[in-house]
Amino acid sequence: MFKHSSVFKRDGIQKLDFEYVPSRLPHREEYLEKLVKFFRVAIDQPGMLSERILITGESGTGKTATAKKVGDALERIARNRGMDLIYAHINCRTTSGKFGLVQNIIRQAAPTLPLRGYGPIELLHALWDYLNEHNKFLILTLDEI
Repeated sequence: MFKHSSVFKRDGIQKLDFEYVPSRLPHREEYLEKLVKFFRVAIDQPGMLSERILITGESGTGKTATAKKVGDALERIARNRGMDLIYAHINCRTTSGKFGLVQNIIRQAAPTLPLRGYGPIELLHALWDYLNEHNKFLILTLDEI
């Protein structure tokens, strides 16, 4: 009766996933360039603390996708320079409390660290030690705060 088993184009359903980031972000090129340039200090001068930045705007304007694109670009730039930089993106709306937040950061940045039996402060210290011992660097986005 029907020719197609789905109303979605091939590979189209993935575009509805919250994690999906399009390959191109029209009208965001200038913002992407500025953000990458802003955080390049973390690559150009490893170990230096970078400033924090707040991305604001109306719902659905591409803040999350922009942040993820910047994180991917920074990871790629760092990798090309032989630097182990990890970009972690945490959606705080789906995370409960300090412990859940720290667990999510560790799952992305240091998945081999144990998560049970420690409080959030101890886990942060363990993450710090892990990054230092393995010569890794972390850029963290806290989304939907």
